[in-house]
Amino acid sequence: MVSTLARFTIYWCCVAASYVVVLGMFKLATKEASDRDYGLFQLLLATLGLAQLASMMSNHEDVMSPSMLEINYGIIATVAAAAVARCYLKFVRGVEPRSVNMSGKVVIITGSNTGVGYETAKALVNMGAHVIMACRSEEKARKAIEDITFELEAAAKAIRHNTDTGIKGKLTFMKLDLSSLAAVRVFVAEFKASKLGLDSLILNAGVMHGCRKVTEEGLEANLAVNYLGNFLLTTQLLPLLKQSPDGRVLCVNSSLHKKPEAFRFEDPMFDRDYNMFKAYANSKLALLMFAEELQQRLNREKSTVIVNSANPGIVMTGISRDMGWFLRVGHEVFKPFLKLFLKHPKAGAFTSVFAATTPQLRKSTEDGAPGVGGLYMSDCAPQAFNPAVAVDKSRKDLWKLSEEWVSAGSKKNR
Repeated sequence: MVSTLARFTIYWCCVAASYVVVLGMFKLATKEASDRDYGLFQLLLATLGLAQLASMMSNHEDVMSPSMLEINYGIIATVAAAAVARCYLKFVRGVEPRSVNMSGKVVIITGSNTGVGYETAKALVNMGAHVIMACRSEEKARKAIEDITFELEAAAKAIRHNTDTGIKGKLTFMKLDLSSLAAVRVFVAEFKASKLGLDSLILNAGVMHGCRKVTEEGLEANLAVNYLGNFLLTTQLLPLLKQSPDGRVLCVNSSLHKKPEAFRFEDPMFDRDYNMFKAYANSKLALLMFAEELQQRLNREKSTVIVNSANPGIVMTGISRDMGWFLRVGHEVFKPFLKLFLKHPKAGAFTSVFAATTPQLRKSTEDGAPGVGGLYMSDCAPQAFNPAVAVDKSRKDLWKLSEEWVSAGSKKNR
């Protein structure tokens, strides 16, 4: 007869294996992992092997002493728990990047009043950077500045013998609505007038609308916010970035950009057959194509500015606020369960912080270091991206089309 301890151990190992399976399926479905991601497969085999080992032991309990059974079952259960912890830390949380001295650096972060942008701003200002929080809502941005200041001061006070209780950098709000090309131009003019200079531009803001929406310039909202507003913002601020010895552009992207086979040139505004996931994926593919094309152009100019893309992973953020009510309700109902598979915003910001600060990517005209640009990163490491991004003609066609959209929007607002 199988003992209660054996049943518990077998059950626990099966739960561990189920967690790895569900996480693996979730990552495959969202393009966060490939079918060649052997780390998840190895952990699955390990947990299933432990369940099999516990089952074999249960059939031979009569030849082992009770104390030895307890020790062996305890070891198996502990190893299974360690496998789950390893799976969570590697494939959900990720590794926190090292702190870098950002004193004197000016960084613009769009959509930094919440989620990944908020955590990115908090990390960079704690490294000494002057962070410009470019947000649509002044009220929310002001509240975010208060919260970040309070959290960093509380953390400093919690460290014994630490006399520095203030934040190391500076937080400044500037209004920016990426859904309006006119508003982007106003932001650029105001920022240039500040004479601050610019070292890094982090394009973090993003939306996913449940139903089709059109901006004041007649653009589909997902494409306008996630891509075209960023296109205009970056190209307008590029002269300032070129003046910095460590100029960087970081496009916060998504693994869903891998879904489309190619950018939807035939119907980029989704005038027909609107689907929020397809529209979102199409806009993120456009953003990655832009990042790659911009890097190619900068390389030809021998500029020291680098352009990279960062995938925060599937994060528990407020992006569901723009989705249908049933998805918003489902998100809230299953939030406790989803925490086991989705990143916290702080973990989601790890790759953005790494790409914006690490010296490993820096270009330098002094020692001839070429720097590293044109990367798509996830979990602070380069990852493969949609092959459509590598098609030179498509990138150039999108750039030309984007210039036409921007020009048309400018004429409409006159």
